[in-house]
Amino acid sequence: MNMHDKHFRTADIAKYINWRKDDFEKGIIEACYVIYNGMAVRITNDNIDKDRIIDEIKTIKPL
Repeated sequence: MNMHDKHFRTADIAKYINWRKDDFEKGIIEACYVIYNGMAVRITNDNIDKDRIIDEIKTIKPL
């Protein structure tokens, strides 16, 4: 929420979310939302793999 005007690195965000993989698998975290430029992607246990997270984030990140 506090990064609405910041540039972000896709790989870094994917890395930080992937660090919580065990929490997704145990059900502690059900979903994580990455919001950028008014668009969002939802990360769940189904797409918690780092490469899949990167692919999801690329759909909302401008070129």
